[in-house]
Amino acid sequence: MMNHGFARKKAAAWIGALAIVVGFLVASVGQVHAKPSYLTSFNSTYGTSGTNLDTCNLCHPGGNTGQFTSYGNAYKNNNHSFASIESLDSDGDGFTNIVEITARTFPGDPGSAPAPTDTTPPKVNSTNPADRQTGVAVNADVTAAFSEAVKSVSGTTFTLKAGGTSVAGTVTLSGTTATFNPSAPLANATTYTATITTGVTDLANNALAADYVWNFTTGAAADTTPPTVSSTNPADNQTGVPSNTAVTATFNEAMAGASLTTATFTLADGSGNPVAGTVTSAGATATFAPTAPLANGTTYTATITPGAKDLAGNGLVQSRAWSFTTVSGISDTDGDGIPDNLDAFPNDNRKATVPNPMGGEGPTIDTSSTAGTRLTGVAAMADTEASLNQTGKPAGFEFANGVIAFKVAGLAPGGSASVVLTFPASIPANSKVFKIDSGGFHEFPGGAISGNTVTLTLTDGGAGDADGVANGVIDDPVGLATPAGSSASENSGGSCAVAGTGGDPMDAVGAYGFLALIALGLLFRKTAQGKR
Repeated sequence: MMNHGFARKKAAAWIGALAIVVGFLVASVGQVHAKPSYLTSFNSTYGTSGTNLDTCNLCHPGGNTGQFTSYGNAYKNNNHSFASIESLDSDGDGFTNIVEITARTFPGDPGSAPAPTDTTPPKVNSTNPADRQTGVAVNADVTAAFSEAVKSVSGTTFTLKAGGTSVAGTVTLSGTTATFNPSAPLANATTYTATITTGVTDLANNALAADYVWNFTTGAAADTTPPTVSSTNPADNQTGVPSNTAVTATFNEAMAGASLTTATFTLADGSGNPVAGTVTSAGATATFAPTAPLANGTTYTATITPGAKDLAGNGLVQSRAWSFTTVSGISDTDGDGIPDNLDAFPNDNRKATVPNPMGGEGPTIDTSSTAGTRLTGVAAMADTEASLNQTGKPAGFEFANGVIAFKVAGLAPGGSASVVLTFPASIPANSKVFKIDSGGFHEFPGGAISGNTVTLTLTDGGAGDADGVANGVIDDPVGLATPAGSSASENSGGSCAVAGTGGDPMDAVGAYGFLALIALGLLFRKTAQGKR
């Protein structure tokens, strides 16, 4: 009889042993096919689980764990960091690792590369300096901005030359901008040629369509030479200088006007007392104009300090000073009637400076264009002078320079002379020339006005000669009449025009008529209300 208990125990023992063997085999198979930790990390980082990159071939050629692909070597040699090798092109196929991973091609296999989609070549959008730019600083970098990200920018593909000579420098790339930094300052006043070759490509390996070439020229060498005073008026140690003289200094080059002021150009008397005045400049000349005439018989010293600078900012090396002495007393050397201390031409009886009795700068009078003539009795008076007959004096005009009296001598009896009056400012439009004699004011047709001058054509014993006698002397009081207020703004101060009418009489009538209608309407309304 079979022992069933023993049979059951034996069967159970075999089943247990079989289960142990099967478990061992399953565990072994699991260990053989489990994913390496680096592949798990790669899939987690880039979402490649289940794709063609989800394989040991990523880092081991043919899955042979004893060898490494170029991508596997890069991973191993960069602290097992995928992020740190994304920008590399491990397999040298022209695509970065991250580009290949995104395209699901193997970054360690040059035969596995993304299909190119970008076929547009990059372009140079702008440069600095610009093409044909001049006056470029010698310490400037040369830059080029591209239309997209590029690569292969180097000292071979980005060059700078002066003629046929290459310029040493370093080339860098930041974003889409390439920079050539010369190793030393460029030469002054030199033309340079910059070139970017077709060796530069975009990230899809599209090269520039052609070499990009541009030129620029550096600026001239900086001006470091200080200016000097080349001449003065009055000259140093000059005597007999008229008391109404303006002091001028001429430099050897144009000066910065802002640097010439009463702080850098001064005038003082022998005791060191400063003279009040104003300083103006034009080009290479500076002028100190005293506010009032200088004292007679006095020595003055003019000084220009190093604060006076040229256009490049260079100042005088040291102060320049010179002295002069004004005329003594009130002598009239040339006998023209104007004292030497007031006459800019104290030794020339053909010219004179006429004082302005109304205040301000006066005109000059000149007969030098008529040979043999001379001036005598030159004087000025206000047009309101009691000795002048006011008959015929024009209304609506003013004599801003007063009336000038003078005589022209040295003529043959009955001869003619040309006299030029030069005023300090342009003569306003519609001005007129008047002669004044015992009969009063008379408009003179023989006066030609141009700019700031009046040219008088006078005949001895004829029109314009006050004595009316052909005696070789022309007696000629004259005045320039300018429209009243011509130097002021229109309708300024004292105008009686209704606002908005422009001053025209008919405009004023219209404005006052409108006001009258309003007043009449208000009166009618009040009357109507009173009747209610």
